Amino acid sequence: MCHYTHLTPFEQEKILFFLAEGKSATEIAHLLDRSKSTISRELRRNAAPADQPMSYCPLTAQALYKRRREACRPHKRLEYALLHSYIQIFILEYHWSPEEIVGRIQLEHGCQLVSVPTIYLPRYPC
Repeated sequence: MCHYTHLTPFEQEKILFFLAEGKSATEIAHLLDRSKSTISRELRRNAAPADQPMSYCPLTAQALYKRRREACRPHKRLEYALLHSYIQIFILEYHWSPEEIVGRIQLEHGCQLVSVPTIYLPRYPC
């Protein structure tokens, strides 16, 4: 089981401080009691553009982290109003099962826009 914890803004500040002192990723990892791969990954993923004076900026790193974190969250497909109303019509008016609806959508659009469990979750009124 993985017990990974994200780097805190304080640790990111320390990384900047240690880099300014000329320490290597291995030395920084040892000083922060972190894995060397954690530090090298942080430096690689959050490196500042070449035109900036610092190679690593904790504020930029935190902003990039937040952006990546938001992007990795699952999107709620039934928030799309047209798809939601389409599914609602087939359930309430035609009494189709979620399996039939998913099959119909795949047939019409050639791809899976919604899954059966997603249709079951909102609990449409009968």
